[in-house]
Amino acid sequence: MTTSQLRPRAVGERRHRALVWDNHFCLPMKLDDNLLELEHLHRVHEAGIDVVSINAGFGPMEWTEQIRLIAQMRRYLLRNAETFLVALSVEDLKAAKRHGKLAVVFDIESAQIAESQLDLIQLIYDLGVRWMLIAYNRNNDIGGGCHDRDTGLTDLGRRVVEEMNRVGMVVCCSHTGYRTALEVMEHGSQPIVFSHSNPRSLHDHPRNIPDLLIRECAKTGGVIGLTGVNIFLGEGPATPQRLAEHVDYVADLVGIDHVGLSSDYAPSNSALNAELNSMQSYFPDGHGYDRLDILPPSRFFEVADALADRGYSADDISKVLGGNFLRVAETVWR
Repeated sequence: MTTSQLRPRAVGERRHRALVWDNHFCLPMKLDDNLLELEHLHRVHEAGIDVVSINAGFGPMEWTEQIRLIAQMRRYLLRNAETFLVALSVEDLKAAKRHGKLAVVFDIESAQIAESQLDLIQLIYDLGVRWMLIAYNRNNDIGGGCHDRDTGLTDLGRRVVEEMNRVGMVVCCSHTGYRTALEVMEHGSQPIVFSHSNPRSLHDHPRNIPDLLIRECAKTGGVIGLTGVNIFLGEGPATPQRLAEHVDYVADLVGIDHVGLSSDYAPSNSALNAELNSMQSYFPDGHGYDRLDILPPSRFFEVADALADRGYSADDISKVLGGNFLRVAETVWR
């Protein structure tokens, strides 16, 4: 396979051979706005993405609102079944690619839903949630956040990890405190992911993760989903070449089998800014959250080109574009 075969083709033509997976795409959490914002998924599909994970809740959002949001999203996706497929299995991912559709799964950024009832983890898994964070920047009753005094994984947190392992939901430690993340990996029995985190050795930001966590994640068989957010890449604008540098760093540290891409892209800047402003305690001053510049998933193929320029083979680039996240799904999903 050549690098040219990794590129998307025009809509209606045969799609590229590599499975391309964006493991985190952000939509507004307000129900009133979400139907309109879901139209952006058509552009994700047209850009050549095969699998996308969209957020269905984060931080302190009430679990009832998360369920309502998932229901609304599913209704829209099912009514547009000629373009989208709500993926509940690995076979669904492969079937969507065969038929030229965008496979959609959901994620939740914080396990606080389990504070109400542990059984809700099975319910949201059945609805299509395929990964969930432990904590979202701040501590909760599950574990510690990266912008807080991390007190580690709690007793409830250990039960949450066990239940997520049981039902087949991938445990994610992005936004999570370092101590808590280590304890998750010690306690869990399945590969974990940092769904959208970058190496702190390349840029010193609390949302980035140290080499120790990258190594421990790889030991579980997991994947680091690198994101093209400027404040996590370093000083200056976000570019595919800078994201490729982060891919190169992690691949050199733990191997190409443990690297993926997660855009963390929010198509509506006004909605994103409103959410950031409404949750200022979760996004403390001095860390650049007021000057975000994010690479959209449509530029993943430029990252692939940058990796090819660095000497990566087409097979290795395919792993970064989606093959590694597929392997985790094959291992963890039930």
